[in-house]
Amino acid sequence: LDCNPHADDCIPDNDILYKMEKKTVLKRRAAEEMKTVPQIYHEEASSASADLETAGEFPTYKSVKTAIYRKLAQKFPRLPPAAGDSTPVANDEV
Repeated sequence: LDCNPHADDCIPDNDILYKMEKKTVLKRRAAEEMKTVPQIYHEEASSASADLETAGEFPTYKSVKTAIYRKLAQKFPRLPPAAGDSTPVANDEV
C-alpha cells in the first residue's frame, strides 16, 4: 500500500460527499420500495430542502436518474432473447 505525503493535507469536499451519500440513499430506496423513482426523489429532495445547509447541495434529478433506474433494473431478471429475434449476431455473414 502506497502512502503519498500529499494526501495528508487533502481536505474532503463535503458537498461531493453529501451528493454521493444522497445518491446512494436514492438507489437503495428505489431497490427496496415499491414507489416510483420520481416519488422517492421528491421525498428525499423535500426533506433535504427543509435544512438550509443542505438545500442547495441536493443532486438534481437529471444527475441521478440513470443511476437510480439502473439499480432498480437489477431487481428483475434479464429477459431471454426472443425466438423470432432478427438482430444480427457478430459471427453471421451477410
